[in-house]
Amino acid sequence: MIMFHTPNGDGTFKREALTARQVDQRLAARVPAPRRYKAIMHFNKPGAAKGTPWTVHFRGACYVVREIVCKAPIASEWKPNRKANPRAFFTAQVATVTVDRRGKATLA
Repeated sequence: MIMFHTPNGDGTFKREALTARQVDQRLAARVPAPRRYKAIMHFNKPGAAKGTPWTVHFRGACYVVREIVCKAPIASEWKPNRKANPRAFFTAQVATVTVDRRGKATLA
């Protein structure tokens, strides 16, 4: 058992004897989930000739990469009436995008 001190709101604390699992659950409830943003991925024909066929757009930045690993669910979108390319692309709600030196983008 672990003694856990919970604030009452009036400057005093309530003492509780909790198990380790109960303490973990209480602390996890206080941590907010990371904010997720929309990432857009599409084929890059000029980049494909140079060996980097993919483009990832995330939070105002454009990353030209060789490979994409997405750890979040992906949705495909197609806009046939759009006048310019890309008309087809993939989207995912992710918190971070990291690109290594070899040009591999990891979306999580």
